[in-house]
Amino acid sequence: MPAEKRAEARRWRLPRRRILRGRGAFEAVFEKGKTVRGRYVTGFYLCEGEQFRVGFAVSRKVRRKVDRNRAKRRVREAYRRCQYGFPKRGSAVLVARENVLEAPWQELMRDVEELGQKLCELDSESGQVTG
Repeated sequence: MPAEKRAEARRWRLPRRRILRGRGAFEAVFEKGKTVRGRYVTGFYLCEGEQFRVGFAVSRKVRRKVDRNRAKRRVREAYRRCQYGFPKRGSAVLVARENVLEAPWQELMRDVEELGQKLCELDSESGQVTG
């Protein structure tokens, strides 16, 4: 693979160090963070930390394990492709809603992009979302 293709592939990956892990980290974002709702994904954002980290979860309304895993994979991939539209610091948890499995891919991508823009507004305006 040519060097420029390798560099492009590295740019779009999602390194493990950028993924939020651990029950305590998730609970902190859920309890202290701000909420932004999208059509298919709900985002919780906490503006603490130097580097942006993101976690993925699925609504409890998605019953089957297979469906929860698929929903999480879809949201993770949508985030991976839109990650440069999210804040540069803090922590976020993206929660897939029950309708994410039926969502057309382009609509899910648009929803995640809009969610990233709203989280950036939260970051820049100290907790107040406009629009």
